[in-house]
Amino acid sequence: MIHSDALPATSPPVSIVVPTFNRAHLWESGRLLGALRAQSCSDFELVVVDDGSTDESLAVIAAALSTASPGSFSRLALRLGPRPLPCPASALPDMVGFNLASGSLIIHLDDDLIPSQRLVERVIDLDLIHAVLWLQFRFLSESGSPIPGRAGIDVRRRFIGYASPVAVLPRSLHVHYGAGFVVHSCDLRAIGGHCLDHAGWRNSDTRLGSRLVASGLRSVLGACPDLCVDHLGLTWFREHYLDKPLVSKSRFPVGSEPTVCNGGPKIWGSSVLESMTEIIGSWPNR
Repeated sequence: MIHSDALPATSPPVSIVVPTFNRAHLWESGRLLGALRAQSCSDFELVVVDDGSTDESLAVIAAALSTASPGSFSRLALRLGPRPLPCPASALPDMVGFNLASGSLIIHLDDDLIPSQRLVERVIDLDLIHAVLWLQFRFLSESGSPIPGRAGIDVRRRFIGYASPVAVLPRSLHVHYGAGFVVHSCDLRAIGGHCLDHAGWRNSDTRLGSRLVASGLRSVLGACPDLCVDHLGLTWFREHYLDKPLVSKSRFPVGSEPTVCNGGPKIWGSSVLESMTEIIGSWPNR
């Protein structure tokens, strides 16, 4: 345990859940935490879950949070147990984060997504009902510079209009759900979150999105600047979309999982999730 303080008696309306693995360099850059500290609305908690990093990620994150915690308070957890993939896979740390989240709305961000200054404010004002909201991407290089041409543009943009803050996402785009999304905690918990039986397969965000839509939720895409995120993932983007090496390898077919997994709501607070969770620290916003 690095540090621990009592958490506030009342829960904020929004929990921001961020899985991470071996990204000390990104956390040292301060881009994500800086964007969260600069939010126009601070009524949120931050839950960061490390997936067993072998670099200095844990120490870097803990030091940053102890210096200046964004939102109402922050928690840092370590996901215990073996890693099912030799590369980053967020299904298991996601589940730890979803289990710890106390807000009625969950914003899921990967550690290389940089939100707009008004993301939390706009998400609260939207009054999202029976829907899952996917945040639109703008791809940047890892140094933060824009990628020229269409390569830096979210492929989903061509399917939406900008007459309202959100636009319905066509079912044909289920393979592009993405790692930045907003959903009510109760809707996520109803389907049991990620399917733990298949946690070792890639494409976990798409498979989760497919199951949320199968449960009856509308699928909508952010169609205004406040609901966009910068993706510092040029290397990832090039590997998976531009150069396309082995894109389909180890990907579990979308739609092959049941809509409700892990016993549905029974998984939350269970010994299964407790056994893979170690709380490293919690920090209130001073």
